Amino acid sequence: MYHTLDEIYGFLDSSAQKFPNIASRVTIGKTEEGAAIRGVKISSGGNSSRPAIWIDSGIHAREWISTASALYIIDHMLKSYNDSDDVTKLVDTFDWYIFPVINADGYKYTWTTHRLWRKNRVRNVGSLCRGVDPNRNFDVRFGLAGSSANPCAENFAGTYPFSEPESRAIRDGINNLKDRLKAYINLHSYSQMVMIPYGYSKGYTSDYKSQYEALEKLVTAIRKRNSAFYRHGTAGQTLYITSGAALDWVYDKAKVKHTFVVELRDRGLFGFILPREFITPTGDELFSGVKALAFHIMKAELKSR
Repeated sequence: MYHTLDEIYGFLDSSAQKFPNIASRVTIGKTEEGAAIRGVKISSGGNSSRPAIWIDSGIHAREWISTASALYIIDHMLKSYNDSDDVTKLVDTFDWYIFPVINADGYKYTWTTHRLWRKNRVRNVGSLCRGVDPNRNFDVRFGLAGSSANPCAENFAGTYPFSEPESRAIRDGINNLKDRLKAYINLHSYSQMVMIPYGYSKGYTSDYKSQYEALEKLVTAIRKRNSAFYRHGTAGQTLYITSGAALDWVYDKAKVKHTFVVELRDRGLFGFILPREFITPTGDELFSGVKALAFHIMKAELKSR
């Protein structure tokens, strides 16, 4: 089932208590309305300097399946450690940082008032319309195609880069990891797509060959798991042009080669209002893809380990 913000934070707390050897709570910021932007670190290495993988979801409030899928991954990684050879190897190799609800204020609002709300809940000076799209607020081609300067628009970019606590939280959390971060996965819905940079143009990065190879590992594992078809390619070609998005900032500015946007189920029948019976298959196929990606990175880029 889907869970409220309080239930999610309760789950994060109980997870850290039940699995103290591998799970710890992490807070990377605070929203406009005072909610902590929280997640978990899953690691068997204490305060090591091991390679890291970051997963975040819920930057767009209405995309509940993204949050539910992140929770699925947390739950299955913790419960499978020591029982699954694959999960044990991945937790023993990487530090995993998983943040299920980046846009906590907006997510709460989708439960209380407006199920299809997308933005955060900040008050915009000079406008009665509230909210900024945190995924248009990063300092990469800010304010250009695919974003809006209109505070009433769903893709309002804000008045300047990193004006929003949610985008700053991702920026600061990733910068704290520095060169340890080997993959960044930004979960969304819907459309069933997996994408790599660039989102701000239809061009290719200098790392495209390596990025696409990793992308194919992820998508192939998803398809093998549940026969689910996810279109894949660069974001600018596969979906649409965006500016100021986390995907491109993490690649361009934080210098993380393997950055992905995953648009989860479905392909449009239910859209954002995905019935709860799809949570388990969606989380399951995503987890299969994430594991395949992590093993690919381990083999291709951590050969000395």
